[in-house]
Amino acid sequence: MSPHELYALVGSLSLGTLTLLYALQWRDNQQPWAAWFAIAFLFHTLRYALHPLTQPSHGLTSTWAMVFLTPSLIAMTEGMSHYIGLNPRAAHAARWIAITGAVAALLWGAVPGLSVMQAGVVFAVFVTGWAIMAAWATSHEPYSGHGWVFITMILFPTFVSASLMGWLDATLLRYLAAIPTAIVGITLLSTGLMRAQRQVRAELAQRTSAERALRDLNESLELRVAARTAELRQMVEGLESFNRSVSHDLRGPLGGIAGIAQIARDALGHQDVDKAERLLAAIQAQAESSARLVSALLALARVDNTPLAQQPLALNEFVPLMVDRLRDADPTAPPPPVVIRRPLPVVLADPDLLSQVFINLLSNAIKFSRTRERPQVEVGSLRQDGEIVIYIQDNGVGFSTEQAEQLFQPFQRQHGSDFEGHGVGLSIVRRIVERHGGRIWAHSQAGEGARFLFTLPLAAPASL
Repeated sequence: MSPHELYALVGSLSLGTLTLLYALQWRDNQQPWAAWFAIAFLFHTLRYALHPLTQPSHGLTSTWAMVFLTPSLIAMTEGMSHYIGLNPRAAHAARWIAITGAVAALLWGAVPGLSVMQAGVVFAVFVTGWAIMAAWATSHEPYSGHGWVFITMILFPTFVSASLMGWLDATLLRYLAAIPTAIVGITLLSTGLMRAQRQVRAELAQRTSAERALRDLNESLELRVAARTAELRQMVEGLESFNRSVSHDLRGPLGGIAGIAQIARDALGHQDVDKAERLLAAIQAQAESSARLVSALLALARVDNTPLAQQPLALNEFVPLMVDRLRDADPTAPPPPVVIRRPLPVVLADPDLLSQVFINLLSNAIKFSRTRERPQVEVGSLRQDGEIVIYIQDNGVGFSTEQAEQLFQPFQRQHGSDFEGHGVGLSIVRRIVERHGGRIWAHSQAGEGARFLFTLPLAAPASL
């Protein structure tokens, strides 16, 4: 076997292997550039495998060599356009330049014929064009291996330049072309596989992120559904309590008003004015009680519908204002026996709604401790389980553990008719605290006072 036949065998085997690898890459990933490169290297393989037909004769390139080289040049150009991601207009221009140049070289090789050196120059021009495309891709897509493609593509134009300078025998160009062509093919395949791997990793990361976002969304949705279900359950419980209150607390006084009004009317018919006046006073008291109940119902409804306007509130200044409001509500009554244990935290809350919390809790504490010889109400804060808790406690009548279970339910009066009220205040307090993201609970023993504790979001660090 002659050296030329050996070179042709090595070239056909190496380029044929690349053809197979690109075909497998196209089958697995359906990348257009892999299909075009497989076609290009197939024709290169045929050019070396059919060595007896394609070898030069009398210094001229074989017509069969040009027949195999022409589609290879066109397919390689098309593959590079897809590989580096040329825009459609640039890819269209590159396609027609390649077709025109390859066909012109084919016709030139047929009549009158291309020398080996001329064929090498034609191939070097195409390779230089591909190298320029790789260099352009390097600037637009760095760290993707396009620089290595550029370096390997410059090898063959270097061989041609050396031949033109007389440093290399031109008859060797046909066989030396197999070496840089194979290197280019290996480099393109390697960088293409690395790019595909990066794309797979990026897609996997994107899918993982999407799955995580979907999972978070589902969890958030479940939380919102649970919160909404709790709100609906609370509304249903409120409606049930409302029905009970309307049927008992409101219907009873209204029925009483009707009955007393009839008796007063009869008394007036008998000219008994004193009795009629006493009955009218009772009617007035019943009507005022019913009006207070309606006001309590409206207040309870407004808690859920009022939008929150949260702002930082320093309780050191806010709580004394609430105590002053209680004092101003009844100037003839003794001063509220309220002791404020400072410092109190700065909370993030709606001032109007939070005022209802303190007014209700302070009013209850004062009301249920007024029977004591020395009534006392205390407002303070403490650190409990790593959070700041605000408390209001009194030394009043307290309540039992059994009563505590229904303490915050609407219209649940724990002390019957011994104390005025409709059992709505603590329900309002609980809903306001929960709307702020806090929680409320109570500790007490019958006859030993009560302590109500609640949390609110802090607007600034609080020290105790």
